[in-house]
Amino acid sequence: MSDGIINLTLENESNIINVDNIIREINLSISDITGENIFNILSSDNLNTVNILEAPNETLSIISVEETGVVIITLAEGVSGPIGPQGIQGIQGIQGIQGNIGPQGIQGIQGEVGLTGPQGIQGIQGIQGEKGDKGDQGIQGEKGDKGDQGIQGIQGIQGDKGDKGDQGIQGIQGIQGEKGDKGDKGDMGDGDVIGPSSSTDKAIVRFNSTTGKLLQNSLATIDDNGSVNIPTGQSYKINNVAITTANIADSSGYRYCTDAEKVIIGNTSNTNSGDNATNTQYSSLVSNASHTGDVTGSTGLTIANKAVTLAKMDDIATSTIIGRVSALTGVPEALTAANVRTIINVADGANNYSHPTGDGNLHVPANSTTNSGKVLTAGASAGTYTWETPTEEEELVGIINNINKVFTTSVSFLENSTHVFINGLKQRRNIDYIETGDTEITFSEAPNTSGFPDYLSILYIRKIE
Repeated sequence: MSDGIINLTLENESNIINVDNIIREINLSISDITGENIFNILSSDNLNTVNILEAPNETLSIISVEETGVVIITLAEGVSGPIGPQGIQGIQGIQGIQGNIGPQGIQGIQGEVGLTGPQGIQGIQGIQGEKGDKGDQGIQGEKGDKGDQGIQGIQGIQGDKGDKGDQGIQGIQGIQGEKGDKGDKGDMGDGDVIGPSSSTDKAIVRFNSTTGKLLQNSLATIDDNGSVNIPTGQSYKINNVAITTANIADSSGYRYCTDAEKVIIGNTSNTNSGDNATNTQYSSLVSNASHTGDVTGSTGLTIANKAVTLAKMDDIATSTIIGRVSALTGVPEALTAANVRTIINVADGANNYSHPTGDGNLHVPANSTTNSGKVLTAGASAGTYTWETPTEEEELVGIINNINKVFTTSVSFLENSTHVFINGLKQRRNIDYIETGDTEITFSEAPNTSGFPDYLSILYIRKIE
């Protein structure tokens, strides 16, 4: 356009043209006209001249200008007469109703999957959960090692004298001789012991002096049952030192106590009503030592969390699980394989998982190192999947001779997946061509060989058999 002059080409499908206010003259080229056609040019008051430069042969052109400013061009078959004088511009007509939206175009082939983005920044750590409930009391620890041997006790009292031996056989009595004169008193022989003229029954015999020949009586006695008795006010001694409570060692079955303590133990005055009950007579004798180690405390003993190790638990048999099958809450138990299967509701022998088979339950085929950039493609049969390279542009195979309309592809394609191009211009499926097989395309008009032969190409999704 220059100096308010515009050159236009009118076709059958364009019969309403809007012209700006600055247009004064229009030069028209009219082509592809069949039958009678009317073209409306919506213009402003500035439009003065409409020239028809080109028109089909034997076409009558009638130009009229309405008062509304609408230029009406009527084209009909026949010889065009001379152009009449320009009529008064008509009033601009009302704009026509907007046409319907055309059909949606075919969806393009999906592009390749983009590269994986970098990993996001790690989120902030969540708030710590509340402290859990106190766990059950741990299993009792193993029995401690045996203690050292206690101090040797006092030597027991000597046992009773053994029974007298049997009397020897009496010899044959000799003939009694005449009584002789009394002889002199002989010397005391070795080993002879002389006792007192009298003694206390059951008294313990003592030596008198150091000669080893003289015996004397004593106040200590031994009865027939072996019990030793000493006079009141006297005491047992070790190395001439009187024996006290400090010299008597406690044992697993015995413990020393005083007479006063005996009274407390034997108390029947109802001032103590149970173990560790308050009793003014013995409360001062009871103390609770503080314990250390895994078990701590003085009165109420506790076990610290995570203090009892597995090594301190009782031994269990091989292939045993700790749990409980008995009713209600209670002591942990060693579970057998049958107990465990009952708890988790699994039958005996149900230890091998079998993955379901058939379409919908199959694994993705192995990727290996040769399938980079390929896509997983379903085959025509249920449960068949392969890695395939997306099909790129391929030239259709066939003779281009203005007659042949049938062309083929190198491999099979999926139905309604083709996109055919002639010299780069996309053709309309089911209008410009149809799919007459899974490797065959048939055009509605034969490709052209005039000048340069048409170049036929196709894009499609490969069909997996």
